[in-house]
Amino acid sequence: SFITFAEFFDRILIHYNEKISKPTHTLKPNDLVSVKNVDRDRAYVLQTRLEVSRNLSGFAFLPIINRSDKSDIESKLLHHLRFLPKDMAGEYIQMSKMTSVQHDMLAADGFLFGDVQDDHTQAGISRDYPLFRGVFVSDDRRICIWINEEDHMKIIAKREDGDMKLCFASVLKVCTILEQKITFAHSSKYGYLTTDLRNVGTAMKIKVRLQLPLLASNMQFDQQ
Repeated sequence: SFITFAEFFDRILIHYNEKISKPTHTLKPNDLVSVKNVDRDRAYVLQTRLEVSRNLSGFAFLPIINRSDKSDIESKLLHHLRFLPKDMAGEYIQMSKMTSVQHDMLAADGFLFGDVQDDHTQAGISRDYPLFRGVFVSDDRRICIWINEEDHMKIIAKREDGDMKLCFASVLKVCTILEQKITFAHSSKYGYLTTDLRNVGTAMKIKVRLQLPLLASNMQFDQQ
């Protein structure tokens, strides 16, 4: 679709990213050099979280994918996740078979799927929910991989400090291992392709949770 309807998608993507016509950045080991710990003194950052979305080449995206292919994606990803190193080993929790204990654990860690959204339902993304969906969680609770949530896969790294470099390194490590075995949907023009057009490119999000003491005491706080 990105190729067939390129003229249409170009207009939308340029709205989000004016530089979309230039070669899009992809994640490489050398990128680690420029990533820093944003709060070495641990004075402000409570949590850092880095997310990267990927879709498998050769499969339709979730809005129009059929049940058989959705099941195949789940099986394929689970097979390849077995090749993660021991320090990233963990368990896979199927959404359709999740226990209350597992639910509470994922919720506490911030790894639980969000509530089914109306726009996801209308777009067909939530079709067959919760079948063919699940969460892989590493034993140390720092790596999480969502399967068939909005995209085929979302890799999440989380730390309870400001060391974004270690978060990035973890995600990059998972991507590198999987890319040796799986071809992801990628365009030389757009970058990595995702269901949400706002994520096309590196398909990466960075979230930082801060504590800002005395922020409310600022006289201009109520004016914002």
